Amino acid sequence: MVSLALSLQRLLSDKHWAYKAISSAVEGGLVGGFPDGSFRPEDKITRTQALVILAKALPGGNGAPRLLDRYKDGSEVPAWAIPSVAKVAQAGIL
Repeated sequence: MVSLALSLQRLLSDKHWAYKAISSAVEGGLVGGFPDGSFRPEDKITRTQALVILAKALPGGNGAPRLLDRYKDGSEVPAWAIPSVAKVAQAGIL
């Protein structure tokens, strides 16, 4: 988490409106930024991104991917998010 916090400090001024919220989410293990190390607080969050964050807040391991078969758009979940979205489905939230 230390490297993420340092990365955040390099990318956003501590005066940025979202800095404290993003810092808290990073420290809590809920977000880690994009693969390129960036944080994009001005972007709208996708449904998939929101479910991945929610899954990180839930206890337990990931859900079984087959749980997504019951949803008509389950096959559209990106591969990187399947375990997390399945975890949310398994929890009965989705």
